[in-house]
Amino acid sequence: MAFHHANKSPHRTHFVSRERSYHGNTIRAMCLSDNPGRTGPHKKAFDRLDVSFVKPTSRVSQDWRQNVAAFVAETVGDSTAGCITAPKGYLEGVRRVYDEYRVLLILDEIICGSGRTATYFAFKSEGAICPDIVVLGKGLSGRYLPLAATLINHTVDETIEKARGFIHGHAYQAHPISCASVLAVQRVIRSNGCLNHCKRLGDRMKTRLRALLAESEFVGDIRGRGLFWAMEFVADKRLKLPLAEGFAFGAKLRQFAHESGVAILSGSGTADGRAGDHIMLASPLTITQLGLDWMTDSIKQAYSKTEEAYKNQSASE
Repeated sequence: MAFHHANKSPHRTHFVSRERSYHGNTIRAMCLSDNPGRTGPHKKAFDRLDVSFVKPTSRVSQDWRQNVAAFVAETVGDSTAGCITAPKGYLEGVRRVYDEYRVLLILDEIICGSGRTATYFAFKSEGAICPDIVVLGKGLSGRYLPLAATLINHTVDETIEKARGFIHGHAYQAHPISCASVLAVQRVIRSNGCLNHCKRLGDRMKTRLRALLAESEFVGDIRGRGLFWAMEFVADKRLKLPLAEGFAFGAKLRQFAHESGVAILSGSGTADGRAGDHIMLASPLTITQLGLDWMTDSIKQAYSKTEEAYKNQSASE
């Protein structure tokens, strides 16, 4: 918003985001998100218009040309979508279109950034693109201390700097101890070869998960990148129809996995915002091969218990 005000375009107040996205729990971030269970009544406060392709239709292109401030997306979909990666060339196409309309590209890498997907920025695997703004967090400080960061490119920085006025901040912004933890984590990532380790172990995780679970009755997809993977559960593997909502397959699997000592995240709404189940795995970047093998074996055992419980419940209904 500050960028467009500085460029004498204060009417650019609209933001574009994607289905099955999640960008945080402040009101404006929830309005950018597409998760009915989280956005609640806030979703009704903002107008929405569905556009299904990279290029906006002629019906809305004039509105985009004049009023849209930014396009916001998770480089790799996380908790709502379950590690969905973009088709090849998608973000490059988005970048071209939004350059044409002078719309900023903002990538949310709170979860998928900071080395999680085997490149420090997840967008580095998406071709020759460079966003205007990138948001990082979680792994940025190794979760030792709370800190998130907003990175801006030179164009945004110079534009805002030239029109500098009062700059709002937060009480603990740039907290020295948190910043020191971030610096220490970055040094470890660089000096210990964490990104190469993440790529190697991530390839092993993909291979093991697919070998152990891809043919399982209710596993519809196993997807991800680096050490960031998800499994989606379906009633029909060919049609990808979601399981019945009442059982909460992902949540039940999470419970069984936790009993074995494995912490995972379960999600719902994968299919249409309400129906659909998935789990997400985001192991430490320092995980060993032995630890990864134990984890994937434990996930297989937890899945088997969940499948049995689901069938027993279905048979009794």
